[in-house]
Amino acid sequence: MNTQGQKHSLQQTYLDAEARNKAQTIRYRRAYGQAVRRRLNLSKKTKAFGCSAIAVIYYMFGISFSHQLGPLFWCAYLVAGGLWCCMFTLLAPEDLLYLDRLSLIVPGKNFMTFAPKVLWGKVEDINLVDLAKPGDASDFVMQLKQVSGETTNIHLSALDPEGLKTIVDHMRTYAPHLRGLSQLNDIDRFLDYQNGKLPQLSYTQLWESANQVTFGLTSFTPLAPLTKIQEQYSVVRQIAAGGFSAIYLIQNNEGVEFVLKESVLPSTLDEATKAKATEQFQREATILSRLNHPQITTVYDHFVENGRNYLRLDFIKGLNMRQYVNQQSGQTESTVMQWATQLAGILKYLHSLTPPVVHRDLSPDNIVVRADGQLVLVDFGAANEFIGQATGTLVGKHAYMAPEQIRGNAQPVSDVYALGACVYFALTGHDPEPIATIAAKKHGLAISDWLDDFITRCTQLEIDERFATSEECLNYLSLSRTSVGQNTT
Repeated sequence: MNTQGQKHSLQQTYLDAEARNKAQTIRYRRAYGQAVRRRLNLSKKTKAFGCSAIAVIYYMFGISFSHQLGPLFWCAYLVAGGLWCCMFTLLAPEDLLYLDRLSLIVPGKNFMTFAPKVLWGKVEDINLVDLAKPGDASDFVMQLKQVSGETTNIHLSALDPEGLKTIVDHMRTYAPHLRGLSQLNDIDRFLDYQNGKLPQLSYTQLWESANQVTFGLTSFTPLAPLTKIQEQYSVVRQIAAGGFSAIYLIQNNEGVEFVLKESVLPSTLDEATKAKATEQFQREATILSRLNHPQITTVYDHFVENGRNYLRLDFIKGLNMRQYVNQQSGQTESTVMQWATQLAGILKYLHSLTPPVVHRDLSPDNIVVRADGQLVLVDFGAANEFIGQATGTLVGKHAYMAPEQIRGNAQPVSDVYALGACVYFALTGHDPEPIATIAAKKHGLAISDWLDDFITRCTQLEIDERFATSEECLNYLSLSRTSVGQNTT
């Protein structure tokens, strides 16, 4: 290719990149007065000129007559001002939803409502939800859930078909990591149902057809209740599901309950990759089955059935930490300190084994709080690693992953990072910001300096600046508890 041709090719590549990254706005008619704005269809320039003209006239009118008329004038003047404000509220909003490759802004229904920018990198889930009250017409929304727990709703009723297609395509391009993205494959039907275009379809049939499409596009269909496993276990119910895995409550023929962790490799993988991944999974499962600690759930066995890999674990009764903290907000520093000490002790046991066992998935969802206040680890990251290495994708909860783990180099000190993140969650009820050093007191959290220092040291991004081992964490907590006790005395 000659120089001019190369220059043209580079220029075209640049223009293509600019086109892909260009911000977009789509019609989003939800704010009050949208029917009036749609009928008038005024341009932004016309709105600005009209508002300015009326404001000038209103000001001149007030100046001209304020000295000649009495209280009645001022009453009328205030009423007119109120009407003008109402007109401005109805006419000013742009009815536009903003999108770019990093974020989106969804306008609220109330003109006075502040619409924050939502970063795609901080959104982890998308779900199709009906917000309507029983007996009311459906109000379907695409609900975005951030790692902090905050949600943002995009109402289908505010979108036209072209706008809906644009935003779905945008999500698939710039937020392919979202869990639940496959739900949007049949979203056109929900919009048509919302607009009364599918009178022959019942509400139940709408959701059933959507579920069939969703499961048809995933790598597997989760097991239904009463399904038999290895001829001696039956599925009681599904506890959780996502990506290429699911967790079930099962029971044997005698009625004893267990937890079953299911992991499925995509059918598109070649046989050599599948064999290597399965071998690794079985090796890690064997290691986990040898663990013996009262605060680690027992892994009884592992097996393969119908091409799916399974771990059978002990069923621990109680709420996981996320559920517990959400139901009983405002954990005391003393309680959190006890939890941190217990978790550090569990990690010390794992990391002292030969070879060390790295948990890789320490998070509030995998920690059960028993009735006696003791914590139990109920799941490991072995399945995540199994799926991740086979597919080349990162599986797990990013808010609790150390930078080196995200880069594929998990080690014992990576669990220390997750420990600090779990302590922060226990105090606040919110997931921490991913890949960030947590300085809790700077966010207004009223805790002691020593606990703030503990969280900060655990979550240092550089390994050399973190606690070197879980034993160091345990020693720090033990010394701090002693110091606090002496000061109190």
